[in-house]
Amino acid sequence: MKKRLEIFNSFVCNVDLDNDIYFMITDRYNRFKVDVNNNICIVNRKGIRVPIWRIVRKCFNKDLTCRYKDGDNTNLKRNNLELIRKT
Repeated sequence: MKKRLEIFNSFVCNVDLDNDIYFMITDRYNRFKVDVNNNICIVNRKGIRVPIWRIVRKCFNKDLTCRYKDGDNTNLKRNNLELIRKT
């Protein structure tokens, strides 16, 4: 499912999400940002940035990062995200 995100009023980005994640981030969040690694992030009330891929994969382990299998960081479907250990 495609979701159109407005990234801090600067530009609009279309992301591809699984249905349950689409509804989860639509209901709760409205502030998004792109970080230095080109990840689309959610900015919580405290100003902390959480990459959407962490929410999609339910992964909050700081030792893991994500690799996009097709190289497209706007394709946030679970089957496109591969978790890898940071070295």
